[in-house]
Amino acid sequence: MISKEVGSFSAANPLSAKGKRTQATGPGCRPERARPRARCPRAAGAGRVPPSAHLRRPQSWVGTARSGRTMGTTAGQQLRALFYVVPPGESSFRTLDEVPDYVEKVRAPSPPLSRQHPLPASPPTLRRGTTCLFPEDWGRCDRKRTPKSIPFFIAFIVLEFAVSWVQQRKLPGRINDGISSLSLGILSRLPDVLFRSVDLVSYVYVWNNYKLFELPWDSHWTWYLTFLGVDFAYYWFHRVSHEVNILWAAHQVHHSSEDYNLFTALRQSCLQRYTSWMFNLPMALFIPPSVFAVHLQFNLLYQFWIHTEVITNIGPLEWILNTPSHHRVHHGRNPYCIDKNYGGTLIIWDRIFGAFEAEDAKVVYGLTHPVNSFEPILLQLRPLAHIWNTFWATPGFCNKLSVIFKGPGWGPGKPRLGLPEEIPAVTGNEVPFNPSVPAYLNCYAVVHFAVIMELYIDLLATVTTLSQQTILLRIGIIILSLTSFGFLMESRPKAGILEIIRCAVFLGAYKIGYLRNQLSLLDYAYEVLFSLCIAFWGIQTMRRITSSKDKHL
Repeated sequence: MISKEVGSFSAANPLSAKGKRTQATGPGCRPERARPRARCPRAAGAGRVPPSAHLRRPQSWVGTARSGRTMGTTAGQQLRALFYVVPPGESSFRTLDEVPDYVEKVRAPSPPLSRQHPLPASPPTLRRGTTCLFPEDWGRCDRKRTPKSIPFFIAFIVLEFAVSWVQQRKLPGRINDGISSLSLGILSRLPDVLFRSVDLVSYVYVWNNYKLFELPWDSHWTWYLTFLGVDFAYYWFHRVSHEVNILWAAHQVHHSSEDYNLFTALRQSCLQRYTSWMFNLPMALFIPPSVFAVHLQFNLLYQFWIHTEVITNIGPLEWILNTPSHHRVHHGRNPYCIDKNYGGTLIIWDRIFGAFEAEDAKVVYGLTHPVNSFEPILLQLRPLAHIWNTFWATPGFCNKLSVIFKGPGWGPGKPRLGLPEEIPAVTGNEVPFNPSVPAYLNCYAVVHFAVIMELYIDLLATVTTLSQQTILLRIGIIILSLTSFGFLMESRPKAGILEIIRCAVFLGAYKIGYLRNQLSLLDYAYEVLFSLCIAFWGIQTMRRITSSKDKHL
């Protein structure tokens, strides 16, 4: 019915000729409000129902938080969301549509629906495969969206660097590892540009088809129960991700950094989201999706600030909350740190289920067998290739299944999680993977990464207004650029050739109009910058080829 009526929609004028508000008649009709809605028929079967009546959001859907706000957060709320201190009164919503996205926001509010701002003739289509069905949403759907958490992430990273410099006279990370972490973070978010959240889609499906009963969305008890439920589900998902090899292959990306700072928090896997959703489904039998969606975001945001070494201990809260000290143990490759402290927000689950370990000896970070690479695609896929090779090299069908579903340290004749004595010893003298590159190359990588970061933010902000071809082209350029940066940070021989290709593709797409910059003043600067880069890497490549020929002679 909706698809047939969309094209013929026209908004009804709620004002009479004298400028007074009119009132619809008929059973169950309410007085019309300030914005135009289709009037109810005078009586059942009396007259044709306007097409817009089929598109109007049901009155029961129009819910608000206890605070009275809908679909938006203030800067203060966003800051408090990072620490999970937004109370139920500010974060309870009737429907999923009204839950704010604490990662993105609408850049400008929708204009009021009036004769000066009439509704469009047909609903805009979101490029991610969704459609804004209800007229009151059409103005909102076309608005540019801008990431809301990124400014806070940047501010905390700068603060961490400042505090670390004051405390220890050194910075808490390296340029190559920081760019690698940010690259993996961007790569992990790119599927969100094309597809809807697997967590929410699966949750809503179970809720709509199999729920046993419905807890009240505006109850404080429901809010706190969901807080515990989401964190409990995350604990077991996180623990299983360490104890099942195929899940560890996705999760190990987050542990591959040999530094521990706020950049590490953004180091995420592209594949992990496709296994985490199943752990939340039991809650869909009785907890409303709107409540679940709030806590799913809070639980994720909370885990950002605990990835730091500048905070040592927070006193009695160490007994209840997951803190930087507890999470440092989780990221350690010391034997006493392996498979410990899985909690997301709370540490009580580890204490209950015997996986807690307090911070003791100096923690050495990273994997027990370091990957030694900054290239994001390699970091994402190499563990899967290892499982594939081990699967075919292991004799016996049951052993092959064990390669997939037992721990990453398992082998024929070993316990499910492997032998503790096979964990490599830590001496404290471990040197992180840190290829030597010229200082100018570090500056070059930082400048070009900032350009790609701006492109990524603009893609998130304008995704609903872009064609599918433009979205795919921008994603391709981002992936190509992140790969090239990894090559540069490792001083690979083919890095110059790949950088020539990247700069040429970027410049061509920019000239054609598939890329754009928020500041028109930078258009000429981009053309000059990338043209000079193509020339520079061309010269460097020719020198390398010439020198290699001279060596052979």
